[in-house]
Amino acid sequence: MSRILELELQPEAFVKMRKLKFLKFYLPCSCGSFQKTSKVFLPRGLLSLPDELRYLCWEGYPLKTLPTKFYPRNLVEHVMSFSHVEQLWKGKQTSRAKNLENMHLVNCTNLLELPSSVQYLEKLTHLDLRLCKKHRFLPSLYKVRSLTTLTLSDCSILFSLPEISSNVRELHLEGTAIEEVPSSIESLCQFILLSVEDCARLRNFPTAICNLRSLEALSLSDSPKITTSPEISGNIRVEFTRNCNRSSSIVNRCSRLVIFPEILETMERLRNLDLSGTALKEFPSSIENLNWTS
Repeated sequence: MSRILELELQPEAFVKMRKLKFLKFYLPCSCGSFQKTSKVFLPRGLLSLPDELRYLCWEGYPLKTLPTKFYPRNLVEHVMSFSHVEQLWKGKQTSRAKNLENMHLVNCTNLLELPSSVQYLEKLTHLDLRLCKKHRFLPSLYKVRSLTTLTLSDCSILFSLPEISSNVRELHLEGTAIEEVPSSIESLCQFILLSVEDCARLRNFPTAICNLRSLEALSLSDSPKITTSPEISGNIRVEFTRNCNRSSSIVNRCSRLVIFPEILETMERLRNLDLSGTALKEFPSSIENLNWTS
């Protein structure tokens, strides 16, 4: 594809490819950045896609929706980054995607929302909606028991987070418009990472989140309205700024942070602490648990 100048497909292009299981149209990458304009054109639309598809990757997909004559019952991985879709599937199509495990819709800037039937994708493990700038609503994912990674980074008009599966391990909310993290997140028994970097509207979040024994990383950088921070236990890496390594806890540019969190266990891995730009007035006695070594 990287050497093809232009490819124009007819609406019937895939009608006779009934047994096709793998389809990939990708955008070439040059010097670390993607060419965002697809070389594949569908001037008269697309009639259908093969129902036997297991893997569908169509970066830069040019139409507003997938063809109605496509029943993704065999689809396992779906990649449509940088596409023009406004509506992914209609309800019945989504509910038939029973085998779907990975869905990557990065930088689909016209995508408004996912259908509510996405909650019935029982095998879905990864859902990536990064940079979907117009995406404002996410249906409940509570029933999606296999979901482990949910990425909503830079969905800049996403104001709220729905209920999510208790098996989620990583939740990326960087650059969203959320005002609070729901308290139900405290029940995520396998949770290891929460990132709420650059959440300008975020004020507070459940402080008991750090009671989760599985939690390893909590990133709060560039969220200026946060006024309180959760207690820190020894197994958690807390990051308050970008470009922070695993041995640093940097409480930077949290201008309304006035209370430093309790440090419940000795932080043996901590080497650097930067408190510039905060409104801290005092430290708890547990500050002694910052066990620095030269």
